[in-house]
Amino acid sequence: MKKFIAALLSIGLVLITGCQNSSSKPKVITTKRANTKNVSINNNQKNNEYYLNFKKASYGNGNSIANIANYGITTEDSSYIYYGLTSGNTGIYKMDYSGNNKTKIVSDAAYYLNLDNDWIYYRNISDNGKLYKIKKDGTQKTKISDDQVFYVNLSGDFLYYQNEGDGRKTYRIKKDGTGRQKLNDAYSSYLAVVDDWIYYENESDGNTLYKMRKDGSQNTRLNNDKTVYINIQDEWIYYTNDSDNSSLYKIKTDGSGRTKINGDASHFLSLNGDYLYSSAENRNFFYRIKIDGSEKKVLGADNSYKATSMNIINNLIFYEDTTNNTIVDYTMNLDGSNRTKLQ
Repeated sequence: MKKFIAALLSIGLVLITGCQNSSSKPKVITTKRANTKNVSINNNQKNNEYYLNFKKASYGNGNSIANIANYGITTEDSSYIYYGLTSGNTGIYKMDYSGNNKTKIVSDAAYYLNLDNDWIYYRNISDNGKLYKIKKDGTQKTKISDDQVFYVNLSGDFLYYQNEGDGRKTYRIKKDGTGRQKLNDAYSSYLAVVDDWIYYENESDGNTLYKMRKDGSQNTRLNNDKTVYINIQDEWIYYTNDSDNSSLYKIKTDGSGRTKINGDASHFLSLNGDYLYSSAENRNFFYRIKIDGSEKKVLGADNSYKATSMNIINNLIFYEDTTNNTIVDYTMNLDGSNRTKLQ
């Protein structure tokens, strides 16, 4: 009898277990949401990479050497791109790295933009080219000097510049307007301040390439070429040689290793990483070429415009179109695509 009861209990347990296992459970369907956090992190990483590359090209200065050689129409900090419009709705503007949230900071037409942590320094075209600064939030606009300035380089506590009012000689002045000092007696163009040296075109000596210390000492000629659009990277100076039909050359910062890179005309030369960007002789297109002279490529050919003043920020080329003697500002991608009017 006990065995019979035990058998019945075993059968019951089996039936109960089977029913539980065969009962259907509702399926839970999960949908993966777009990971906007990762997208934001990736964008921030890319922006940080852009900014670090820019600071390297700037040697810690307020703008890159290449941009200052081309009127310094744009620069950047770790959050925003700053740019100047010199015609139409003139002013200094800022926008975020994606090109959105555009804000006008001041209505002054401006060239040679330089930044530090809090201030924008610039040539104020709206006040006869004098040297100004303004806070990044648009407050405390201040005239630093009555000098008419070109090729402004912010390096450390000083602004270095060509003084148009004194024979276009090289001067420097502290950011607060004190310590104004003349550094040489030469007509000096394309100033490029790198570490402890100032490189420049000496128009008083056949437009040749010179360098001097930041205090004006050790003034030294580096070549015999008519040297314009000075760009510097990794101990090399890249330049347009007007003694050789505006061909593209390079030379070491000590004056050795002079080399012809390419024989085509190279105007508004701008160095970005391993590539040199330039406008052709008739200025209706840009081209880029590697610093070793290889991989030349035409960008954005268009007979309807004349391109000048090329600046590069991150993945964009900023430039001015001077067709019909009217300045219009544009941007385009580094491959020449997506030409867009800048407003």
